Parts: sequence; C-alpha cells; structure tokens
Amino acid sequence: MVFARLRLAARNLPLRFASPLALLVILIATAAVYAQVTRFDFVSWDDPVYVTTNAQVQGGLSLSSRRCSRCTRSASRSWPG
Repeated sequence: MVFARLRLAARNLPLRFASPLALLVILIATAAVYAQVTRFDFVSWDDPVYVTTNAQVQGGLSLSSRRCSRCTRSASRSWPG
C-alpha cells in the first residue's frame, strides 16, 4: 500500500526530483533498519580463538601475519584472506 502511494506520488514529480527522492527513501529505510543494532548485545562466540588470544592477530599487520592467514587453520576453520 505504501509503495503504491509512493509510485503514484513519483509519477507527479518532475524527473529531476524522482531520483533524489528515491535515494532519500532508501537511505531512511536503511537507517531505520540498522538503527536497531545499537540496542543489541555484543556476541563473542569465536573472538577469543580468532582475535584476543591469537598471537598473529595481536602482533599487527605484517608480511608474516598475512602469509599465516593464507595457510593456517585455527579452530577447525581457515582464516579469511
């Protein structure tokens, strides 16, 4: 119903306003959906294994850590790289 009204309203707008209006509607809808995440708790299912206790990650970015990310398997999963 809402989309039908927007479509009818868009037909009456000059073409130069239709595209920015569509962009504004998309941005507002996206912000409304993602604004909800500010109330969610942080989930740390695998952070200790992959981040906080991982020596390669804690050492920072280097050629060695980049090479290690391509070939090391940790916690039965390969690291993304």
